[in-house]
Amino acid sequence: MSTAYATLAELKTRLGDELYAQLSDLSGGTTPSDTVGQARLDDAHGYVNARLSARYLTPIDTTGNSTLAEMLRAFVCAVVAHDLLAMHGDAMNNLRPGVDTRLRYWIDLLRDIQSGKAALPGAAPLPSPTSGGPTSEAFGDERVFTSDSMKGF
Repeated sequence: MSTAYATLAELKTRLGDELYAQLSDLSGGTTPSDTVGQARLDDAHGYVNARLSARYLTPIDTTGNSTLAEMLRAFVCAVVAHDLLAMHGDAMNNLRPGVDTRLRYWIDLLRDIQSGKAALPGAAPLPSPTSGGPTSEAFGDERVFTSDSMKGF
């Protein structure tokens, strides 16, 4: 099963046309590149799935859960934006206040979910590992050196 948490159209809507054009045009202009945008979107899906796979079966099925779908969309779009910003070097300095903070919020939340400090709403976690087989037993001679036998030494 292959699930896209965010489409290119959703990424553009979330970033806005101007920011999307600035970030996806790697030559420094303002002409948007859907090839670049889609490549970063594909990478972001892989990154999000890799982070979540420690606790959830990925890709995560969001059918019937709009809250979960929106959260995963936000994760993917934040990863894309952060990745594209990193490709531009000084672009972070030109962002309007709060944009980097918002991106970091989603990426930090993704890490918290991976580590178990937070959880995805409505997603079923991986089952706990179970083991089978015989139980262990320890047997042998009685202890020779005990507290009582060593008194006075």
